Amino acid sequence: MVTDSVDDKIWEAFERLLMDNNQQFSDIRVGQICKVADIHRSTFYRHFEDKYQLLEYGLKKLWQDYFDLSKKARVYEPFQTAESFYTESKGKKLINKHLVDDNFIEVVDHFFLEQMKAAVLDVLPQDTDLPKELIALFTVTNIQVVEEWQKQERLSLTAKELDDYYQQLVMKSLSFDLEQ
Repeated sequence: MVTDSVDDKIWEAFERLLMDNNQQFSDIRVGQICKVADIHRSTFYRHFEDKYQLLEYGLKKLWQDYFDLSKKARVYEPFQTAESFYTESKGKKLINKHLVDDNFIEVVDHFFLEQMKAAVLDVLPQDTDLPKELIALFTVTNIQVVEEWQKQERLSLTAKELDDYYQQLVMKSLSFDLEQ
């Protein structure tokens, strides 16, 4: 594989370590990444603050096709949009491998929350009386609530059914036009 940049070379080394069956995110050290990437530690730190920032860089790369999808679709139909991308994504295997690593999941959750909040802010109607940051946080948090509720209740709902609940609970409460 041809590497586009030093950032990509470092990410590719980290990704190999992350996909190693014996490695968890929490156990991987910058020194290991540098050794696999065949770079000096100073090179790593010129490009990334730490492995957490590197993971976010990699998540952006792995999910670039998802982020290229319509922001409106990601906000108004978050479950269907995510499912259509995630099912076939390279990132699914990465996340599934590290589900038991709380540090990894915390970084992934934070990353996706920030990405989703940005998408919500971009598609919000301009004529709202409420603070936009509050609406974005409310919207994103409630996506998580719907997902968590399904898990707690051990329900096997389709992405469409989850989107329907989300739209009834969140979008209608905000009086957003779902036909936009």
